[in-house]
Amino acid sequence: MKWCQTAKTAADRLRLTPEWRAGKWYISKHLNEIIMNRMNKNKRNAALPYWCCREGVWAGGGGGTIKNCRFLKYRKNYSLSKYHLATMQRMGVGVEELSDAESPMSGLTKGIKFVFQMKKLIVPVLTSVFLAGCATYQKSADIPIIDTHIHLYDTTRPQGLPWPPKGDEVLYRPVLTEHFDKVSDENGINATVIVEASKWIPDNQWVLDLVKHDPDRYIGLVGSLEIGTPDFKKHLIELSKDVRFVGIRMRERPGGDGFFENEAVWSDLQLLSDMNQTLDILMSQYSLNDVDMISKRLPKLKILINHVAGADIKGKPAEPKWIEAVQKAAENLNVHCKISGLFQQSHRQPSPKKLSFYKPELDVLWEAFGEDRLIYGSNWPVTMRGGTYGEHLTVVKGFFANKSRAVREKFFFKNALKFYGLAALKH
Repeated sequence: MKWCQTAKTAADRLRLTPEWRAGKWYISKHLNEIIMNRMNKNKRNAALPYWCCREGVWAGGGGGTIKNCRFLKYRKNYSLSKYHLATMQRMGVGVEELSDAESPMSGLTKGIKFVFQMKKLIVPVLTSVFLAGCATYQKSADIPIIDTHIHLYDTTRPQGLPWPPKGDEVLYRPVLTEHFDKVSDENGINATVIVEASKWIPDNQWVLDLVKHDPDRYIGLVGSLEIGTPDFKKHLIELSKDVRFVGIRMRERPGGDGFFENEAVWSDLQLLSDMNQTLDILMSQYSLNDVDMISKRLPKLKILINHVAGADIKGKPAEPKWIEAVQKAAENLNVHCKISGLFQQSHRQPSPKKLSFYKPELDVLWEAFGEDRLIYGSNWPVTMRGGTYGEHLTVVKGFFANKSRAVREKFFFKNALKFYGLAALKH
């Protein structure tokens, strides 16, 4: 593989056609022929430098020609620039890197500034989409992504299901492997860990059976078992015979405030730790103080707080009490945190799509948990209440865009493999 993807690969990825019609985003036939010609010859030329030159990336300069060392600077508030941004994000570039930039994006030569008036954009900008995207995509797309938080269910089953409720117009529909396969392929997701959202015990096996045809994509299940009940041990031992069953999530809180006064709860949590199974915690029924208490009493139990530690994200500085509670929980080295459910935690529909809205809370979590204890997840399909999967992923990628490759590898897949005890991904 050369330094960047070929133009043809980039064009195929964007599903572009070789004609320009009525202001739509297409490559001109003439320019497309030039691109293919240079790709095939792969030789340096003063007017048309070859695509994989290590000196820089080429952007269109007008007139059907390709010029050296140019990059774009533009504002978000033009409709065409928004399309350009979305296209570049599909190539793995964070939105914050592209908007209102005073210097070239990562991967572009620090040369001549080329400012486009976005209202007048035609072929040159589209050229830059797959050329600049070409350089950036190779750098980011080869980092695998494991989504550690999706839900699968079938609302058409004869026995029904306990979640989501029938009145939920967004979520109450079949959400099965064929649906996430499409989302996964469109967004470059290599593998996923499913989180069981049903409280019915048989549904754990139902999900395992549902995804058994594709073990390379569906690599784990965080199950749902009721802690503190007589049959917990039996179910945990039986389900754990399947290596894909990696732990459980605490979601319900039977007994309310007296939940942790039940010694059977602690006995079951100890069993979970002894079996090297993991504990996800949904913060809707629990607090960060609960997390701190569990982690101190069971220091070998691997704990993963869901959905940005229950942050109430308002686009303002993070709440001081939440910050203090996060820092206290993070002092326990067996506690990890999912950067998941950002749209859900904004409590807005549609949810904000700018990284700046979420950054105060993300900064707190980064400072508290660092590069080794943050893990990526989406919370799909719940994310659809706030926006698309790609929009959610773009916000998360934007936060990590300026961090090292080693950090991004840990966050997007290595930390997940280590936490859940999963085998290396198959490529």
